[in-house]
Amino acid sequence: MLKSRRARQVEMEAKQNEEEAEGEKLSPSSKQPSSSSSFLFPLLNPSSQHESREKQSQWLSNTSFTIDLSIVNQSISSQYEDEYEDDELEQEEEEVVPLSSNQTYSLLNSSSSSEEEDKRRKKKKKSKHKRKRERVESSDYFNYNASSRKRGVKAWEEDLDTKPSKDYYFDSRGDRDNLAFGSLYRMDVARYKPLKPSELCGLHFQSLYKRKNWDSLWDGDQDTDVLDDKLRSGGRIKFQVSSHRKPLGCRRLEKKISILEKATELNPDNEDLLLSLMKAYQSRDNREVLIERWEKILVQHSGNYMLWREFLRVIQGDFSRFKVSEVRKMYAHAIEALSAACGRLSRQGHQTAKLGRDIIQVELGLVDTFVSLCRFEWQSGYQELATALFQAEIEFSLFSPSLLLTEQSKLRLFEHFWNENGSRVGEDGALGWSVWLEKEEENRQKVIIEDSIQESQGGWTGWSEPPLVKDETGRKAEGLMDGVAVGNGVEENLEDEAIQQDDDVELLLRKMGIDVDKEAECEVKDTAVWTRWSEEELSRDSGQWMPILRKICSPVPGGLEDYLTLALSSLVPDDPPDREGEEQILRVILFEDISEFLFSLSCEEARLSLVSQFIDFFGGKFSRWVCTNNSSWMAKILSLETLSDSILDDIRKINESTQAQSNSNGFNLTCLLGNSLDITSRTNMMKFLRNTICLCLTAFPRNYILEEAALVSEELYMTKMNSFTCSATPSRTLAKRLLKNDRQDLLLCGVYAQTEAAFGNLDLARKVFDMALSSITDLPSDLQSNISLLYLWYAEMELSNCSDEGLESSSLRAVHILSCLGSGDKYSVFKCQPSSPQLLRARQGFKEQIRTLRATWARGDIKDESVALICAASLFEDLTSGEASGVGVIEEAFSMVLPGRRSQSSQLEFLFNYYIKRLQKHYERLKPSRVFQSILQGLQIYPYNPKLLAAFIEIGCLYTVPNKLRLIFDEFCHTKPSVILWLFALSYELGKEGSRHRIHALFERAVADDRLQDCVILWRCYLAYEADVACNLSAARRIFFRAINACPWSKKLWLDGFLKLNSILTAKEMSDLQEVMRDKELNLRTDIYEILLQDEIKP
Repeated sequence: MLKSRRARQVEMEAKQNEEEAEGEKLSPSSKQPSSSSSFLFPLLNPSSQHESREKQSQWLSNTSFTIDLSIVNQSISSQYEDEYEDDELEQEEEEVVPLSSNQTYSLLNSSSSSEEEDKRRKKKKKSKHKRKRERVESSDYFNYNASSRKRGVKAWEEDLDTKPSKDYYFDSRGDRDNLAFGSLYRMDVARYKPLKPSELCGLHFQSLYKRKNWDSLWDGDQDTDVLDDKLRSGGRIKFQVSSHRKPLGCRRLEKKISILEKATELNPDNEDLLLSLMKAYQSRDNREVLIERWEKILVQHSGNYMLWREFLRVIQGDFSRFKVSEVRKMYAHAIEALSAACGRLSRQGHQTAKLGRDIIQVELGLVDTFVSLCRFEWQSGYQELATALFQAEIEFSLFSPSLLLTEQSKLRLFEHFWNENGSRVGEDGALGWSVWLEKEEENRQKVIIEDSIQESQGGWTGWSEPPLVKDETGRKAEGLMDGVAVGNGVEENLEDEAIQQDDDVELLLRKMGIDVDKEAECEVKDTAVWTRWSEEELSRDSGQWMPILRKICSPVPGGLEDYLTLALSSLVPDDPPDREGEEQILRVILFEDISEFLFSLSCEEARLSLVSQFIDFFGGKFSRWVCTNNSSWMAKILSLETLSDSILDDIRKINESTQAQSNSNGFNLTCLLGNSLDITSRTNMMKFLRNTICLCLTAFPRNYILEEAALVSEELYMTKMNSFTCSATPSRTLAKRLLKNDRQDLLLCGVYAQTEAAFGNLDLARKVFDMALSSITDLPSDLQSNISLLYLWYAEMELSNCSDEGLESSSLRAVHILSCLGSGDKYSVFKCQPSSPQLLRARQGFKEQIRTLRATWARGDIKDESVALICAASLFEDLTSGEASGVGVIEEAFSMVLPGRRSQSSQLEFLFNYYIKRLQKHYERLKPSRVFQSILQGLQIYPYNPKLLAAFIEIGCLYTVPNKLRLIFDEFCHTKPSVILWLFALSYELGKEGSRHRIHALFERAVADDRLQDCVILWRCYLAYEADVACNLSAARRIFFRAINACPWSKKLWLDGFLKLNSILTAKEMSDLQEVMRDKELNLRTDIYEILLQDEIKP
């Protein structure tokens, strides 16, 4: 069978050769092949397009291959016949190796007879069947013989013995890897050989242009103008292989930008699309073009807080152009634009609920922008300005006088208050702007009455001096502290006196052995001097955060010598009062420094957010500020320079659990960062907080969260940060004073009782709780809505402050308290164990109360007292029926809320934390898998919650292996990256003394993220780890320079480099770094010559 088939194949080949010979005899011969030859160049024959399409349709014999290649061939033919037909024909003639030297080809007339056309069709049909049989019979598809070539190609490139005449050729071999259709997919692919620059000087641009055109048919990239600009240079061509083609990443970026541009045209107000588009622009455009694009978008969306925040982040992280004054100016523009947007919305009125929500969101964004400005000023070294901004805004928004004033009139009135140097928020004796203005008016009226009485009585009243006019010129002159009396204001005398003063200063310095000119030219060559300078700078930063009033900066008595003595003595660190006298002028904050950052707030949510973030900013304890998924929380965490106390407490729990499991003493983040504030500074800050919160309670009466923060601040202030213990509760005096002002504030009683219990005064705490709960029925109904919080606090206090011996008694007390809440009976002091009917009534009462919450929770109206009721019911079931019933109450409560509303509610986040806390307590009796899976479920909803992350590591160390924890951490860091996730992952590895390669990889992945690369705390931890733990100073040096490039505003980060790299940085490098800090306008409080002067003065 095989032989017969082979025989038939040989016969058909012979017939085909005879027909070809007859066709050559019929066609007139020509020495040069015509451009219309259909045999060699079927793609370039414009007169035989129809025939070409027929041939191409029969080219692939496999019926499953359905792609019509005639479309591609037609596009190629049409493009080349219009522009470069003749040149391409010449090129193809040179490339194809002739079959014989004497063989010629002639044109076939388009008007040939029908017999000739029939012969051609038969010939094509036979050759088609022939190729099909060869493919079927061939055992090796990769055996490329002459019959498997594409028509028009006489020989394969690999069969050529001679070098091609062209520097490029057409590879018409089939794709060896494309067997998707059971046969080879054959197309001509252009191949290029790398050319030397010397070989390119003689090339003509037209040939290169045609190569570009050939590739563009498959590329789709036909931007020839760009290629022309790159290639033309003085009439000669400079070409590099594939230089005209953009990299794949650039082409993808261009496509992405074009898609986003179209999307933003269709959805111009979509915030996410705009942010994605600007991020794509940032990857492509230079800085000037990017800023122009940002300005254009911000003009169109001036009231969008998220766009402003991203723009400020871009401006702030540009090292080459960064200056504190420029960033400050951009913050002023942002606050002005957002404030104007609030004004526009307010003028439209509150016709709809949606408009009211819009105003709240814009004002909350305005507060977040303001807090970001204060944090930027603080981290740049301008702590006094940051504190003054908070003081001014709280006075301007919370304590403004109840007068119908325009914004400009309000600013002028506030300027009078600020310049009069009255006590401001946080200072002793502060009353608030409105009360101060009332007292000022009363004093003015008294003075007028006294003057009128004296004028009516007549007589001499004694000498009096006219009041000084405090204009702008006077203010500037007041700050000079030159001690020189300006006589009649003669200008020449002033210049002479100034010259004389300069001469006297130089003379006095020379008498002290200091050559001014010589010192100015010398360089500090000892790195120890720079180390002491950085330590002194840190010390002054931690102590000088409170602005001082102008009245303190009075002129120094005496003349020039007294002033110079004061100034020079201030350089000695052993005499702080004199040093403060010289630095006072720089710590005075004028109204001009804060006026452009002030704005009014109309909604209570925004004003409470301002106070809450103020307390958090200065290190106060604030139990529940906002949900951790909120943009305010994430912006605060991203801008951290040091860890807050609440996060440090959670990290300490991790260290305890990991070290207990591995029996090792690993490092932790607290050791890496150290303590940024000394005890004295922290104590003064707590006093400042206590005063501010007490004043803010007049604007937010009966706010138990603020009351708790005030008592904690008083406790820390009175104990001087736990430096000594007190016999009485430190905050007792303040709590009694607050209760005296409002005796119906039941929640304040509960907060105070918990404070007493924390200091061991359990009996006194019970008395306070019993008194408060017994007086509930006598209060108005609106004050009884929060009683569930009081009952819950009392029960938790009993359970948390009991010893092992009194556990049963405390449990019975807790059940009695909770049963009173559930049954609705009047509270009575605990005497005996509750009866069974009372427990049954309490259980039914809890179910009824929870049922009434379903409607309000379904609408999203979730309040603190309703969450406290759920927690109380869960605790009651836990104590009476078991832990499974208690946990089930909370799980049922979660089912009452839509899943989308859980992630943005701080109340539900608190409830979930309580739920995990109960699971952890009963971990041994519950299934470990249930506890672990519940924590993972919570992390899906609240991935940035420090409490959940701490619980995840604690339970994970007991339930699973470390590698699984690492995999889960890696997954979360990839899908939902945040600073909190990376910090806890690093704390886990540091506590276990994990692999240094793993820790190094975690740091690198964290700082490589676009959203986290400008996080100061990550860079500080990375630098401290390499310098102190890994002891790789060369790597720490590289990390330091990367860090200051990403975060140039962080003064603490710069000083970390001085302190940790003093053994590898030279004195010249440290000097240059200080100069760069000055160029970036960071606030430097210490001059290097002060440190040198200390060495000369000390014996």
